[in-house]
Amino acid sequence: MAYMTVLAQQLSLITVEERDRTLNMLRGCQVPVWSPLMTYELFVEAVANRVKNSMGQKFPLAAGIGKARIVNDISDEDLKHAFIRWQELCAPNAKANHSEVRVHVAALL
Repeated sequence: MAYMTVLAQQLSLITVEERDRTLNMLRGCQVPVWSPLMTYELFVEAVANRVKNSMGQKFPLAAGIGKARIVNDISDEDLKHAFIRWQELCAPNAKANHSEVRVHVAALL
């Protein structure tokens, strides 16, 4: 849910303020917003499976507070940038790991 929120903002479907409001709400409800198990490799595999099994991407994304839409044809570059930004915003000690995350994800590409 947190990644999809960041992706929605990356695609300009929601504002930075709406993204941050949503992430803070998730944190306030103690919903996990990050997992060390969600590596970039796993993410790429999950997207490939989503496309294969859903006959396209068909990502449900926020389009404002209380609104959503199904989005297809999101570029690999947008998915990658959103993944990096999600790591920056949501990983423990995100600010301290900022450059390390970029280097790690860049090395995978």
